[in-house]
Amino acid sequence: MPRRVDPQWGRLGMVRLDDWRNPDGAELARDSEQREEDHAPAGGPLSDAQWAELRAHLPPLAGRDAECRAWLDHIRDVVRQDRLQTAQQPRRREVHEALAALRRRVRDFLETLAALGPLPDWREEQSPLAPDGPLNVLCAMPEALYGFASWARQQARCSNGLTARLTAVAQAADHLADGLKWADFVSKGKASDALPQTGDYGVRNLADAVHIAQRLDVALESALQRSKKRGGPVPKRVMVQAVVWLAELWEYYGGDFTHTPYIKTHYDGAPQTPTGHFVVKFLRMCDPSLFATTVSQFMADAIAFRNRRRQQLAAG
Repeated sequence: MPRRVDPQWGRLGMVRLDDWRNPDGAELARDSEQREEDHAPAGGPLSDAQWAELRAHLPPLAGRDAECRAWLDHIRDVVRQDRLQTAQQPRRREVHEALAALRRRVRDFLETLAALGPLPDWREEQSPLAPDGPLNVLCAMPEALYGFASWARQQARCSNGLTARLTAVAQAADHLADGLKWADFVSKGKASDALPQTGDYGVRNLADAVHIAQRLDVALESALQRSKKRGGPVPKRVMVQAVVWLAELWEYYGGDFTHTPYIKTHYDGAPQTPTGHFVVKFLRMCDPSLFATTVSQFMADAIAFRNRRRQQLAAG
């Protein structure tokens, strides 16, 4: 668990999941007005009533109630931040629509250039800070396309017979630049990952821009098909991380963290142990939409992670 301000909390050296990253801003400011007697926002500090409900399930705290409550508030903050970030992410369907729309812009740009005939002799002043890899498509290429569009409009004003075509090319270039610049971060990531991971993405002239657009056309189709094949729910890694922390907190105060979805021999699906009831109550205070069966899977995943870690430590 991330270290808190109070140095004495270093005694509780909590473990993070492999490759788990603390969301930006997990250390949230606590507004005293959020603490109410009967309830609190799903992501704010626990209310007195909520703490009392959880406290009844915890092992004896030996006078360390404030310490335990502060840790639970912190875990709740992390879960809240993850929920906020998840809410800001586009849905899979929206990502697929964005990738398809961006590919249409790429094709429109390439088709209007093809209709123009021989490529105009336009050259870009390459920024010395522009990246050489696929990131250049998202960072520097939009500005290059804006520059080309401006140049094409200037040429259209003094062109003999190519005014309409040059204007169409300028509009297509602007449209593609807007798409690359303002696409959501998930679509950008998928497109960048699908591009060949080479270092020849500099835009020196229009031929370079065309070559990159052709690569991007293929990459967007690949990214779209790959994304469509990866169905199912997004793994709730932060929820599993929260359960790992709750298990360590429970054991830190002398309890035995156990889990079973069975009532004797009957499979119920929901957590049945005292720790399971505690975890369900706490996570539902973080996210009221959670089902007990979902929490049961979080607990199973957390226990599997902790067992793997113990085996790794035992193996040296």
